[in-house]
Amino acid sequence: MPYHGTDSDNLIPQLSGPINVRDGTPIPPSDFPAPQRLSAVLDRSAAHLQIPRSDPRARHQLKVWYEQVSPHHVVARKFLRPEGLAVTDSRHHPRRLRYRVNARTRIVAHLREHPWWIADSWSAAALLGIGEFSDGADTCILSSGNRRLTTDPLRPTRHRNVTDVQPWTLYLNDVPLRVTPPMFTLVRCLRSTLDEEHAWQVPTIAGMAEPLIRAVQVTDRFRRLLGVEELHILQAGRGLIGARKLARITSLSSPGMDSSQETLLKLIAQQAAARHHVEFLPQVPVYRDGLVGEPGTKENGAPLLTVLDLALPDWKIALMFDGAHHWDKQQRERDARINFELTMAGWLVLRMSHGMLDDAAGLATRIADAIRGRFNGQMGVA
Repeated sequence: MPYHGTDSDNLIPQLSGPINVRDGTPIPPSDFPAPQRLSAVLDRSAAHLQIPRSDPRARHQLKVWYEQVSPHHVVARKFLRPEGLAVTDSRHHPRRLRYRVNARTRIVAHLREHPWWIADSWSAAALLGIGEFSDGADTCILSSGNRRLTTDPLRPTRHRNVTDVQPWTLYLNDVPLRVTPPMFTLVRCLRSTLDEEHAWQVPTIAGMAEPLIRAVQVTDRFRRLLGVEELHILQAGRGLIGARKLARITSLSSPGMDSSQETLLKLIAQQAAARHHVEFLPQVPVYRDGLVGEPGTKENGAPLLTVLDLALPDWKIALMFDGAHHWDKQQRERDARINFELTMAGWLVLRMSHGMLDDAAGLATRIADAIRGRFNGQMGVA
């Protein structure tokens, strides 16, 4: 089927997302550890030890300080991912592969060795700056030849080139890197997720298969970072993903989710709210004068108290997800002041942490109980 997302790809530089990417965009080299040629590092090791390059001690020295990321590139070991994180990702990998190097470094190494290859799906997402789910995934490329899933972390998963999709070119220090355009990249990531070529840990949410949960997380990240809307996604995926399945994903997706954990909280909370025939709204601004704004907006010049991750404004119920940055002392002080002001204004504020998401059923029940208690209290029911 032909690809219908080119117009949406071309619109992305004009949209509101924080990632302003377009065909020809340079990649800041400081954003990730660049791979180095194995041969050059081997030469330096031999020179440092004052021995011939063929001496086994030179290669041993290289292995002590560097990790191989592709057949002909290495990266310094100080840049490896945390071992525990790599092991956890490997448990969910369909072939239990363990990737100790981040996805961007890996795909750059492969594209340097094969400039005619095109970064695909998770590797393309990493190059475009949307790599939250990519580090545990295979390095993915489009090339001539048949589809082949890798069984070796040093080699990519290969998919057949798509002739009707014009790749974008990104530049790293004037080196061209070919990559699938953003909306096609999203479609490819969704296909990979739905086909369970790539997976990561998600909680059990009633009525939702794990691949669907992951697909909504991926869609939310693309929407948040690129500013694309449901219409763009439906257009790009037409004929490439089943219409009903894609409609289901986009119906569960929301703009403005700041993390994949917020997406999980949204899915859990919406199930709780559905028991009472209400729906949480995302990204609801609350101002210091008590005014509640429209979701996803901000009044110019109005002093903002906070933006609620999810809210039932009519019933003044707020859900907030506290990520790692909330552990900072200054942020804790700010959160306490926000809680105080919201409570004084009549809000019920429920703050969630990452660990609470693991028990999705229990959390949904407690949110539903909070909604019921709020309804009963405001309606004067005993």
